[in-house]
Amino acid sequence: RAVAVGGPIRVAVLTTASGQGSTHVAAALAWEGAAGMTTVAVDADPNVGTFAEIFALEPEVRLSSVWGPSGVSAAALSSAMTRVRDRQRLQVVAGFDRPVAEWPAVLEALAAALPQLACDLVVVDLGAPFGPLRGAPPLGVALGTVFDAVVLVLGSERDLLWRSIRLLDASP
Repeated sequence: RAVAVGGPIRVAVLTTASGQGSTHVAAALAWEGAAGMTTVAVDADPNVGTFAEIFALEPEVRLSSVWGPSGVSAAALSSAMTRVRDRQRLQVVAGFDRPVAEWPAVLEALAAALPQLACDLVVVDLGAPFGPLRGAPPLGVALGTVFDAVVLVLGSERDLLWRSIRLLDASP
């Protein structure tokens, strides 16, 4: 769908634990998406982002630089974008340089900003937002209200797969 018809396609990439490759999957999705669409990759892993390193960028502004008490606006996200030299349709918002927020705050802040970005595709790396938090909505429901698609990256451990399916099954 085009930007004029409701904003960019929004894809979340997450995992159940660190080190399972979700950031690399998100980076690859954004890279391939940018072959035919204007694409923004947002590193919103609340624990510390690594998109800048993966894309060999030295951003002057990161998500942590524009994150405020009420989250982040589309204008602030846009000001934090760095274009990838070898992929002109791809811009990256480098992530937090220190743990800043829990996943509910990240999703809430991004919910209003992402649809306003001037691009065709937004790929958001959320890291591993599976910790239960008091008063937080179920993760599956929260993801379903913000994103058009969710990519879950996990190891081939049976219990992780079952837990992830149950968690995401609650999404609308």
